Amino acid sequence: MVIAAGTIVNGRIVDNDLANLRRIIDERIWGVTYVVRHATPRMTQGSITFTSGGLSSRPRLGTAMLTAALAGVEALAPALALELAPVRVMLSRLASLIRHYCTIPTGLSAIRL
Repeated sequence: MVIAAGTIVNGRIVDNDLANLRRIIDERIWGVTYVVRHATPRMTQGSITFTSGGLSSRPRLGTAMLTAALAGVEALAPALALELAPVRVMLSRLASLIRHYCTIPTGLSAIRL
């Protein structure tokens, strides 16, 4: 089973609607939780693969909540591997297909993300 739940809702935390911010956590963390609770009692073999993204370790402006949720999924996977054994739990961090560029805080040069 592959779990790739969640829409992308961007925006600075201070400017974004709380419902949008809550939706990020609901979809990314609680969505995974519901699927795992429902599916694993029926699994006698196989594996569960969670997907994450590059934002979990390389945030961009306006992605703080999404970054936290993706990092949460990455932290949840090894913990669930212990709880759900012998069902195998894996994590795939999907890289962006598009290269993004940003200016470092000093504004003196650009780095490739």
